Amino acid sequence: MRVTGTKFLTNQKWLNLVEAAYDHHGESGTWVFASRRAESMPGAWAADAVGVVAIVPGSGGARLSVVRETRVPTNGPVYALPAGLLEHGELPADAAARELLEETGLKITRVLRISPPLYSSPGMTDEQVQLVFVEASDDGTSQSLDGHEEIGSELWDLSRIRAYLAQPDLPCDARLYPILVLCDLLGAVVLGS
Repeated sequence: MRVTGTKFLTNQKWLNLVEAAYDHHGESGTWVFASRRAESMPGAWAADAVGVVAIVPGSGGARLSVVRETRVPTNGPVYALPAGLLEHGELPADAAARELLEETGLKITRVLRISPPLYSSPGMTDEQVQLVFVEASDDGTSQSLDGHEEIGSELWDLSRIRAYLAQPDLPCDARLYPILVLCDLLGAVVLGS
């Protein structure tokens, strides 16, 4: 399959619809997808956003930073990793530090790993996210949310993670769920509990 052209159908600040014309073995077609990129900047940088997997060590075992945020498309709250859009030219670790501090009040003490750009949902969007795995500290700093954000910050230990996983009807972001399952399966190895 080869994309032969694109046309932006909307001109919004945070998200746009794009119609792509494509050729698949001589058959042409179109596909509409969502894009965070502006019409003048397709492909300007690899990743659009970061997701932060933040572990907060403690004497009682480590805890995972989880946010509960209200999102318009879901018409209600969703549990997720702290996350946000990269600013133009910003490094993933810097964006992770900024977003983690804004959404949770936590400060990164050590970056453990940064994933390559990962597609969020390639059938629907060209958005790419880099996961930034970090250790963080909680010194009591408060959140610093934008006026339109509705985000609650929580630190989950292994028992809280397992309690959440036992309730399959709770809304969850696709990036958070596998992290929770790994914490459950690996237990003490991951969170030191």
